[in-house]
Amino acid sequence: MAFTSIGYDGTVNERQWAELIPNAGACDYGVKGAGDLKVSAVPGQPLMLSVAAGTGWGHGVIDTATTNTTITCDTISSGTRWDLIALRRNWQPLAGGPSSIVKVTGATTKAIPASRKAEPGVEDDQPLALVQWTAGQTQPTTIIDLRVWAGNGGAVAKDDLALSYLAKIGAMVTIGNVQWQHVLKENDMPGWVNVGGVVGDSVALSPHSLYRHMGTWFGRAVKNAGISRSGRRVMLEGGLANDVDIFYIKDTEYILATFDPSYAPKLKDEPLKPILVNAYQCNMVATTTGELRISFLVNVGSASSKFGPGAMVFPLGSIEWNS
Repeated sequence: MAFTSIGYDGTVNERQWAELIPNAGACDYGVKGAGDLKVSAVPGQPLMLSVAAGTGWGHGVIDTATTNTTITCDTISSGTRWDLIALRRNWQPLAGGPSSIVKVTGATTKAIPASRKAEPGVEDDQPLALVQWTAGQTQPTTIIDLRVWAGNGGAVAKDDLALSYLAKIGAMVTIGNVQWQHVLKENDMPGWVNVGGVVGDSVALSPHSLYRHMGTWFGRAVKNAGISRSGRRVMLEGGLANDVDIFYIKDTEYILATFDPSYAPKLKDEPLKPILVNAYQCNMVATTTGELRISFLVNVGSASSKFGPGAMVFPLGSIEWNS
């Protein structure tokens, strides 16, 4: 499907101007809606990808396709390869354009290929997705969304790889719950820094089968145990309590709850701030696989002297770590 473009050589009417300036002036690149120009596999069609209809812009040109566009990537004989799918703008023809969907064949490294066109006003590629192909397979192994949305002073992307083509001093981009700004660092070297983030909605922890959400504490209602994020900072809330008769052997780890691994420490298990549970010091660890583990420095109860349901209460509101 051919794109309809505004911003190449020629006239721009008032209606086109009203669409062009708020979008193309918001960020070097962008797409308009959540599903616009999204790249997906085409089941049953070897090495074929589909780029959804929609609107995108880059460097003063805004392009709209009313139907999906398909493109077929090259075969791969061994190993893996990462290809870039992009919206290419070409200012070189007499009237400028047309804009078109292209593939830029990459290498084994998960990165935007160096052969990507990047000369606004001549020929320039707007990254849409990075697609991994694996030898012996005809469907993509992975599709990384590289699109960006922008408006009213902010930009949003879905993957950190998008930062590589949005690097411009002063740029501010939110990815997930993390905000990045491109600044001048030491010796005036430009680079991205994490300047914080937005607080994501709390997601419930999944208590181990021996535990339950606290429910109440000294007669007061307590939030269900949950997990949330502000930038890279992960925070717990609420609390858990034992749901069965229980005892603990000293220096032995037990699973208290599990959580979505996207909140987990990335490199290694993270020791957390100890808490008091029924006057006993309880050590806690968040694992890289999404488990919240507990242990005690001494034996707590015994096989013949267990703590009844609700006796061991684990308040989680002060627990935090970096993901």
